[in-house]
This record gives sequence, C-alpha cells and structure tokens, in this order.
Amino acid sequence: MGLIGKTSHVDPSEEQTRDSEDAQHKGAAEHIKHPFSDLRQKLKETSLYDIKVKAIHAKHKIGKWQNLVNPNHRHDEEHEKATDEKRNRVAEGHRFESFAPERDGNKIKWYIDGRDYFHAVSVALERAKETIYIADWWLSPELFLRRPPFSTQHWRLDHVLKRAAERGVQIYVIVYKEVNQALTCNSAHSKRALRALCPEGTPGHGNIH
Repeated sequence: MGLIGKTSHVDPSEEQTRDSEDAQHKGAAEHIKHPFSDLRQKLKETSLYDIKVKAIHAKHKIGKWQNLVNPNHRHDEEHEKATDEKRNRVAEGHRFESFAPERDGNKIKWYIDGRDYFHAVSVALERAKETIYIADWWLSPELFLRRPPFSTQHWRLDHVLKRAAERGVQIYVIVYKEVNQALTCNSAHSKRALRALCPEGTPGHGNIH
C-alpha cells in the first residue's frame, strides 16, 4: 500500500524546479507590493532619509504644541462632534443635564466618611451566607473595619473573611496586579495572606479563591 504525497516519491529534480518556481512567485509578489524597495533602501543610506525622519519628528512636536494651544482638539473632528451632539441630546432631557435620568425607588445610603462605610462592610461580610465578591485595586488583608482598631481585632478584614470561609461562604477576590517598577500595591502579599487563612485540613480550606 503506497503513501500519496510523501516527499520521497517526488523526483529530486522536480522538487527543485517547484522550489525555484515558488521562489520566483514570492519574489514577483514582493516586487508588486514594494516596487521601489531597492530605491527605498538606497534612500535610507543617504542624508535625505535623516532629513525626512527629523521632519516627521518636528511635525509630531508641532502637533503636540497645537494641542496645548487648542484645548478643544478632542472635539473638533466630525465624528467627535457627532458624538458630542448625540450625548448632548440625551442629557438635555435629564435633571442637571446628567448622562442618566432620575430613577425612583432605589435603595441607597449616604456615607460621610470611611468609618461608617467600613462598619457597614463589616456587617455585610459577617452576615454573608453564600458568596462574597471583592474587587479591589489595593487590598490590605490587615485592614481594620471598625474603630478603634486596638480593641477590635475581631473586625480585621482577614479575620472576618476567615470566619466567613469557615462557615462555608465562597469568597472570590480580584486584585490589581501592579507593575512593580512603578507601584507598591503588594498584591502578592494580599494573595499569600488570604490563601494562608485556611490551610489544608482546616475548616474553610478551598473556600477562598
């Protein structure tokens, strides 16, 4: 039983001819795409190319200065004007020209500062029965949710999450993985600290994700 298409069944001279034809075809296609490649390469080797590059850089710099002179440069093109007009038509019918209309019946609560807010967060976490979702830019597991901190170790964030995991609550945490050279959010510490709350073989293990 023979194999169709196996290279050993092709005559070497025929295979060489095919390769030559393929190379010629690719060369022709490349020439059509870049008909003046040789001329362009020669231009790069002359001072004219350097002058062209400097002119492009100067144009970009002038463009940046124009943006400073024209503070409305992000709204002066046709598609930008069309977008602004559409946005304005929507906002005209709303109070204070807001992007959204007033909506009644919402359950909301005002918080003046962080103390009341974090106290409410501690209550919600302690009452959680099924799932806790946390998305944060900078999450400190050692954050105290209630004041004063020296007498409320019970309400430290990692302690609250540990208790929740031990009672069967599934906890999902998403934190920003920072660029180490620019930021010190220490997301790696947050990850290690939270995963270490419920070691293998202890209650709550596997409930913190």
